[in-house]
Amino acid sequence: MAKTKTFLTFSVENEMFAVDVNQVYQVIRNTDITAIPKSADYIIGIKNFRGEIITILSAQKKLNIKENAAVAKNVIVIFDLVFDDKHVAVGTIADKVHHVFEIKMSEIQAVPEFGSYFNPKYLKGVFKRNNLFFSILDVIKIFSEEEIEFIQDAARNNQIMA
Repeated sequence: MAKTKTFLTFSVENEMFAVDVNQVYQVIRNTDITAIPKSADYIIGIKNFRGEIITILSAQKKLNIKENAAVAKNVIVIFDLVFDDKHVAVGTIADKVHHVFEIKMSEIQAVPEFGSYFNPKYLKGVFKRNNLFFSILDVIKIFSEEEIEFIQDAARNNQIMA
């Protein structure tokens, strides 16, 4: 029997992405994000979610996707990332969550050459489903532990308002 993996798929600026469903903590509506002054341009802010401070980063900026103000950013995909046996929740804003697909590992192809469009170090591969190509994100590489911890520590120490 062929080994399979389950992926949650979503769109960001009409680009189709997939993440291992085991790394998805929650999908919530895009509301109440507190901006962080003087932060990197890819840091949108923080959100209090069930008493936990969640760092919200821009996948658009990290992946070099041109932002389209006309596209509604309706949801936040929150990931449960593990760094040295420590769980950290971090999110990104998406246009829409689409489907959960079970994909055979043999269907996943290597990351094609995108030129300077996407940063390939953030991608694990691609697959095709329903005539659409989905890029599989490597969320551990996109959301670095140091950036997340810095923002969360600052919020906990009341250096920024949560």
